[in-house]
Amino acid sequence: MFSKDIDWFFKMKNQYSHVASAGGRLPATVNDREKLREIQYQVYNLPYLYPARQIRFNDRFIRQLLSEQNNEDPDAYEFYIESFVNFARKGFISCDRTVIADHTDDSYHIVCAPPSFDNDIQLADIPVVDNPDFIFDINQFGIRFLELIR
Repeated sequence: MFSKDIDWFFKMKNQYSHVASAGGRLPATVNDREKLREIQYQVYNLPYLYPARQIRFNDRFIRQLLSEQNNEDPDAYEFYIESFVNFARKGFISCDRTVIADHTDDSYHIVCAPPSFDNDIQLADIPVVDNPDFIFDINQFGIRFLELIR
């Protein structure tokens, strides 16, 4: 788990979310290997609902993360967001670990999101989370995504 970047998924307040573990712990609510593989398979086979140009980005977080990594590669931004954009195009809020270097830090930030949350995603097996055992600051970037610039 700590050596892999595992894509996991959940639904909270009728919003579907994707999270990249970045080598961190998986929350107990999603840490079922067989169920997670089935959900991953279903999500990977979902069609795109939105074109890439409609995806909203948390530009400030992405640039801060790349800056902290001293990544000056001009293509780093596009390389970093690629997989997150693919999930957002399918209708998921797409998140990454906030402090990638600390595997014990269970906080996540939104990287990008679809233009609308009124979509037709139907995944019966996806875990529904009311009281997460991880920190997902829905208010910091909120359902309205006030911090999203691009």
